[in-house]
Amino acid sequence: MVGIGVYLRGSDRGSIRIQFRAPELRGDAGADDAEVTPEQSTQIDQIIHQAHDEIKAIHEKTDADVDVVRQKTREQMRSLLTPEQKPKFEAWIQRMDLEKKKQQGAWK
Repeated sequence: MVGIGVYLRGSDRGSIRIQFRAPELRGDAGADDAEVTPEQSTQIDQIIHQAHDEIKAIHEKTDADVDVVRQKTREQMRSLLTPEQKPKFEAWIQRMDLEKKKQQGAWK
C-alpha cells in the first residue's frame, strides 16, 4: 500500500512526499521530496480528496451488498433452528454485530 501526503513548505513552494507503508518498498526514493508550486499542491490535494470520495463510495456500495448477503444467510440459518436455539443464535448475532461495529470504528 502506498500512502501519499501533501505538505506545504514556505510561502511560494510546496512539497509532496511519497511514503511507502510496506517495509519492502521503503528506501531512498520514498524519502525524497519533490518541490511543487502552491498551485500544484492545491491540485494534488483536490485529486487526493476526489480519490478518497470515490473509494468511500465504493466501500459503501460494497458494504451494502455484503449486508444483503449477511441478512439472507442469517434468515436461512434461522429457518433451520428450533425455537429453543433461536435466542442463543440471536445473542450470537448481536455479539457479532457489536464486534463488527467496533472494528469499523477502529478503521475510521
